[in-house]
Amino acid sequence: MNRAVFLDRDGTLNEDVGYPRSLAEIRIFPESFEAIRLLNKAGFHLIVVTNQSAVGRGWLAESNLQKIHSAMQEIFLAQGARIDAFYYCPHWLDSLDPIYALSCECRKPGTALGHRAARDFNLNLKKSFMVGDKLEDILFGHRLGTKSVLVLTGDGKQTWQNLSWLKEKNRLERINSLKHLNQRGWDWTKLRLKLDELEPDYVAANILEAAHWIINQLRNESNF
Repeated sequence: MNRAVFLDRDGTLNEDVGYPRSLAEIRIFPESFEAIRLLNKAGFHLIVVTNQSAVGRGWLAESNLQKIHSAMQEIFLAQGARIDAFYYCPHWLDSLDPIYALSCECRKPGTALGHRAARDFNLNLKKSFMVGDKLEDILFGHRLGTKSVLVLTGDGKQTWQNLSWLKEKNRLERINSLKHLNQRGWDWTKLRLKLDELEPDYVAANILEAAHWIINQLRNESNF
């Protein structure tokens, strides 16, 4: 079976500018090219998994999104870096188009796209990794069975702060009684989160540092 590195797109591979509607709005991080080359050489499949609700919102035709992704693959190939596939979720629950107005399992942290990629590329998910800048990316990876890396580009710094806040709230829950907290209006029986799912296996400054860490995991594995 094969290994893969799943990648978020906006904020991880390229700048997060909101809802880019053309290739001209896609600004790829310079270090992304070297990161992909290194992971290619290490034998990984590189698979982008991205939520693209701009399609469901009616701001971007799905055919144009596919063209953007094809063009991005060509740009990376011109730099000697191979991205094997882009998987995307176009849905938005409030879409005016019934095709896209779905409560789906493919929108991260749902894992449907990851499982589809696993079938397409015969992946060993336990030997694979997820890299992203949002909590939904970390959750996606862990629920899929991979290790998850948080990058501090895009929303990564805010995500790390949010995670620290959640961990502190969890600490308070442990040292205070539920009765005391509920008196303050907090229903912790409903707000409890599985922090092991949210905790990244590694925090990297950017995608290149993430790539180096992933490759080091392979080296450590080969030493056993």
